[in-house]
Parts: sequence; C-alpha cells; structure tokens
Amino acid sequence: MAKILDTAEQKEALKEITEGIKVIQDIDKVLASDSPLCLGILSDNKLKISLDTYTSESSQVERLLGKLRNKVAKKIPPQAHKFHIALTEEEEALLSGPPKEEKAVEDKAEYLQHNRK
Repeated sequence: MAKILDTAEQKEALKEITEGIKVIQDIDKVLASDSPLCLGILSDNKLKISLDTYTSESSQVERLLGKLRNKVAKKIPPQAHKFHIALTEEEEALLSGPPKEEKAVEDKAEYLQHNRK
C-alpha cells in the first residue's frame, strides 16, 4: 500500500525550509528599503550596540546581507528535493531572486541617483 513519508527528518527539513524562506523575505525587505540601515546587536549581558549606516557602510551591509541571502537560498532546493517537499511558484521565484539583468539595471539606477546628490 502506498504511504506518505512523514518522518521526523522530513518535518525538521520543512521547518528549516520555512525558516529559510522567512529569512530571505526579511532580507529582501531590508534591501528594498530606501531608508538608511540601522543594525542592532544585543549581547548576552543585554548590552545593545547599534550602528546607523550611511553611504559606503550601507553598501557593505547590503553586500553582506546579499551573501547571506544567497547562502540560505542555495541550501533550500536540494533539501526540498531530498525530503520530497514541494515549493510553490512564489517560493521558487523568491529563491532565484530578481534576474541578474534586472538587478544590474536597478544597481545602475541606484548608483546614478546617489551620485546626482
């Protein structure tokens, strides 16, 4: 008789995939924002460190977030395939991100906008 795989490993993989997609969505929101970035770090002793970023610091943070996004997005498809977890079209589009050509045009427009000020 046919049965559905419903193992602990599959449930854990689904949880990790769901969390990864949420991380990617959050990173995309931050990167799409036009306002300056403000990072906060809360250590074990509740010491809060914040950093307001402008110009070059902002681009460094955006680059780091982009790398993190790519790393998370790369792990999800193989894991979904391995554990037979179907992704929606929207999730697959989210993982691939904007087409490189479109991203390059956006980057160039942003560069020109910042240099006109």
